[in-house]
Amino acid sequence: MNKLNHITGIVCEYNPFHNGHEYQLKCAKKEHGGAVVAVMSGNFTQRGEAALFEKHTRAKAALKCGADLVVELPLSFAVSTAERFAYGAVYILNAMGCVDTINFGSESGNIEKLYHAADILNSQSLYDSMGDMLSSGVTFAAARQKAVEMMYGRDLAELLSSPNNTLGIEYIRAAKKLNSNIGFTTIKRQGAGHDSDIPVGKTASASFIREKILSCDIDAVREYVPEQAFELYKDDIISRRAPYNIKYAERGVLDRLRRMTADDWKNVPDVAEGLHNRIYDVVRTSLSIDEILSEIKTKRYTLARIRRIILLGYLGVKADSLCKSPAYIRVLGMNDTGIKILREMKKSCVLPFSTSLADLRGQNGVQKLFAETESASTDLYMLMRENIGVCGTDYTQPVVIERN
Repeated sequence: MNKLNHITGIVCEYNPFHNGHEYQLKCAKKEHGGAVVAVMSGNFTQRGEAALFEKHTRAKAALKCGADLVVELPLSFAVSTAERFAYGAVYILNAMGCVDTINFGSESGNIEKLYHAADILNSQSLYDSMGDMLSSGVTFAAARQKAVEMMYGRDLAELLSSPNNTLGIEYIRAAKKLNSNIGFTTIKRQGAGHDSDIPVGKTASASFIREKILSCDIDAVREYVPEQAFELYKDDIISRRAPYNIKYAERGVLDRLRRMTADDWKNVPDVAEGLHNRIYDVVRTSLSIDEILSEIKTKRYTLARIRRIILLGYLGVKADSLCKSPAYIRVLGMNDTGIKILREMKKSCVLPFSTSLADLRGQNGVQKLFAETESASTDLYMLMRENIGVCGTDYTQPVVIERN
């Protein structure tokens, strides 16, 4: 078998897959040819929210619309800060040993500026200047952006005000930390902006699409989603397997949260500076998840951060149990080209990989921890839809195979 000419990696959530994602895949393939492997969040996203559609449905949509191989970003990286999210994904792509470049969308579209920003964010002097700003109660991200502006100018600081730029910079930083030889390319974001509530042409933000689907208006998003993906989503909605929404499991989640002690909250990732006492008090007096989030959120603690803490607290994930890097590569779906990538990985990959979470669970203690955390999150996820699912599906769900 001839080696694939070029393999491009993409980090994604596809919540849900839309026209902008299809455009990125087409551009990545046009630039290099070859194949595309996507590292995708599982059933929960970086915002700490349940994905609208189950991960295998989202993987199938990606394969139908241009991806060749879809692998899962483990939960403790998917539901985390931008830095940890990016590091976990780049670690997986680097561990494959056959990925040539990583492509990402950005508001800037200027890869040289983004490389420069990554170098600046690796400067210790930058963080030394942030102390007073953090003491004033602003978020880490806001303090860092202000420090960059003071030391390097407004133009560079403005790069950090856009979410896709910020993630792209973190991908580059992760590669530098790993001494990876993977290169980077970026595609300038087209059409509607991140979280925009106004579509532009045939492009709408994922948040706009999610809002329409959650309001039971699936047909309103047809023009913003590739037809093959749209049909998958509509089938899941008709069969009441989607959309997933924490509201369906709210009382069960509240029950678990109310039984947690202040010390339990203290051990949850990203909880610091006495926040555990505030969470404990709010949880015991709140009547809904939304109320918990609104009562805890402050200028320093963003909504996404609080959602992540609540989810990880429910799942019993402890800060001292977090691993620095992924322990395996779980394959969610592939096409014929993806099968070729897996054959190359047999020669080059430095992590165990499999289509079976049950097989990966049995490798060693660290992999068991990753697999059991993933499975527990999916068991919760199966309660978050109108037609609830059974436990254990993460060990039984078959890999998605799309023939070219």
